[in-house]
Amino acid sequence: MGERRYMEHYDPRTRNQDLSLCAKIYDLFSHSDPHRSDAFPGARKMEAEILRMSLSMFHGGAEACGVVAGGGTEVTLLACLAYRNRAWARGMYRPEIIAPSTAHPALDKAAALFGMTIRRVPVREDDRV
Repeated sequence: MGERRYMEHYDPRTRNQDLSLCAKIYDLFSHSDPHRSDAFPGARKMEAEILRMSLSMFHGGAEACGVVAGGGTEVTLLACLAYRNRAWARGMYRPEIIAPSTAHPALDKAAALFGMTIRRVPVREDDRV
């Protein structure tokens, strides 16, 4: 078996349905900017509802919080930034990310942006690290 890499897969059988749904959603929300909740209160309401449901599913306590992001890379960057900041608060000024060789490339971007080191670990034949 060759080298394993990160890959996304979309089912071609549902492509037209997916595109149709995306077009409808785009028509509804393309005029708004979720980063400007003062100007678009509907975006703030949706974010609050998503967070409330998510925190409920994961039994978040009184101190639990969350953030809604625009996509996978942004989510990865935000998580790594939070990790880096927590490490700094504990006096660790060069934190490391240890990730499988198949992990999303956004981890490399996060390491470069936030002054972290990334160490890739090979994946075994059974897909375990």
